[in-house]
Amino acid sequence: MPGRWFGSNGGAAEEKKDTLQPTQSHMLANAVQDGVAIIRLAVNKVPTTTLTAVLEVGALDITRMAEPERRAFLSRYTEALRAWRFPYQVVIGRRKQQLDEFLERGNEQLTRWRSQRLPERAELLGRLLDFVERVTVYANPQVPVYYVALPYAVPTQVAQAGRVNQSQYRDGLQTVADRCRIVQQSLNQLGLGAIRLDDRAIVDMLYAFYHPSLPVLWLPPEERIASLLVSGEEAIRE
Repeated sequence: MPGRWFGSNGGAAEEKKDTLQPTQSHMLANAVQDGVAIIRLAVNKVPTTTLTAVLEVGALDITRMAEPERRAFLSRYTEALRAWRFPYQVVIGRRKQQLDEFLERGNEQLTRWRSQRLPERAELLGRLLDFVERVTVYANPQVPVYYVALPYAVPTQVAQAGRVNQSQYRDGLQTVADRCRIVQQSLNQLGLGAIRLDDRAIVDMLYAFYHPSLPVLWLPPEERIASLLVSGEEAIRE
């Protein structure tokens, strides 16, 4: 995806002490491109560039499992995490529940009952579907969503001051991609599907974390992140 989505405000003048800092002043990500969030910060006073990929992971309700099955799953899950010989972070967020599929299936059943001349059932289901649609206009039903973030600090020379060249950047992307495959394979074996987020999805996730009470989902991601846009140093380009 050409260009970057947003960046930190590292080059801006200092805000007055009595002025609230803008949202971007609290963000670590400098840019989102090539399926990673690019983060430039100092680690133990050493400038570092970190590439972070994000996987969205499915879920299993282990409370519904029999006790032996639950113990076996947790044991396998623990072993899978121990096999990840690299940094990772599990993040739990929330997102607006999408009811399109539920409403579509309900309307299909409604049509069948009408064709079968079952007006009482059809009327009851129709009222239920109408109630659900009206409630979701005024409410904001949420469901949990699970992520695994995979950061990779690109090795650099001291003279580079944390900046990376094109070769280092490409090698870093490959390393991140390899780690994503390892995590996806191990989670798939547990019955937990995992998909890697693209640039748009990463931006959408970041927006949701920084604006949890403003679910303006009718706007595209580009418009939703207006408060995060700043002018700063350019992201790495091919």
